[in-house]
Amino acid sequence: MELSVSEIEGDAISFFNFNDETLFLQIVNQIKKMTIKFHKVLKVLAANKDCMCGACSILTKLKIKFIVHTGKIGTIMIKDYCKQYGIDIIIAHRLLKNNLSIDEYALFTNKTIQKFNKEIKNNFNEDNLLLKEEIEYENIGKINYYYIPLNSLT
Repeated sequence: MELSVSEIEGDAISFFNFNDETLFLQIVNQIKKMTIKFHKVLKVLAANKDCMCGACSILTKLKIKFIVHTGKIGTIMIKDYCKQYGIDIIIAHRLLKNNLSIDEYALFTNKTIQKFNKEIKNNFNEDNLLLKEEIEYENIGKINYYYIPLNSLT
């Protein structure tokens, strides 16, 4: 599955894919690969005991999270950069602040689950794999989402 980087904002990277043929299983496999690679790189970096700066001293405490959302977005070109905008971009950003108490997860909005509903039912035991939550945001309303603890994927 091919992902493109939309933005890097602090410690978050926003990826997108406009391919309507993408399968849910491809998304889950991409999340697995990125999680494994993230932790491998952290271990290599943390093994360098020569540097004890603030950034290097917290490497082993870093965590990874995924927000997977589908929807309509607008784009505007600013020189060579494609800026994305719209309510669905805002929802994805807001979901970075959620009610989950676990450190590493893949969060899938209800719109995403509905889009891949048939594939999920055919390939996953939904009751065991996806846990349901909801959150309410001012000016947006309630957003239902499902999540998978990453330690159950790797």
